[in-house]
Amino acid sequence: MKIKSKQYAQALFELTKEKNKSDVDALVLKFVENLKRNSEFKKIDEIIKSFIQIYNRENNIVEAEIMSAKELNVDQLQSVKDFIGKKYESEEVILKNEVDESILGGVSVKVGEEVTDFSIGGQLKQLKNCLVK
Repeated sequence: MKIKSKQYAQALFELTKEKNKSDVDALVLKFVENLKRNSEFKKIDEIIKSFIQIYNRENNIVEAEIMSAKELNVDQLQSVKDFIGKKYESEEVILKNEVDESILGGVSVKVGEEVTDFSIGGQLKQLKNCLVK
């Protein structure tokens, strides 16, 4: 029976839940050794990605990517963090700010597969699409 990356990730999450750091370290080491022994180590990147998703979901953490024309300052980042925290009813928000000068101004926020575009470039594209119709 083939075990999927998500199943490995869920098993690892259940094994490490509510354990102290030294126990987690030992469990992860054994887990990786088992992956190697079963010739499944090639799945490690997918397992890690799935584990992070499970961990974040279980701990009410949201990860978001913010695209802006320039690096956002601390106050701007906090405003975006507050917005995302309220929208997703999250206890913690982890932000990654990427600079993309092509968006001209404003921000585009991506959480999972959902993109909320507050950028000038995005608004211009919407206006163009409306005018074309």
